[in-house]
Amino acid sequence: MNGVVIAYYIDGNGRDNILPYTLYFSDNDVPYQERIEYDIEPGRITFKIKDTDFNTAESMANIGTMKFKVSVIRNF
Repeated sequence: MNGVVIAYYIDGNGRDNILPYTLYFSDNDVPYQERIEYDIEPGRITFKIKDTDFNTAESMANIGTMKFKVSVIRNF
């Protein structure tokens, strides 16, 4: 079976941002970024968040609810 999977991160303004997507921040005038990626395998999609400050566990504790949209196109 052939097909395509496209995933989007839906930001706080309701905009669809195709993944991978990078968010840019500043903390005490120190810039950093968080990258949202995804990985697929049959029957499963995994979303990954990677921080440039290597403090992903703290970010996940404070990130709150995230929304995603997944589009699947199958070719039979």
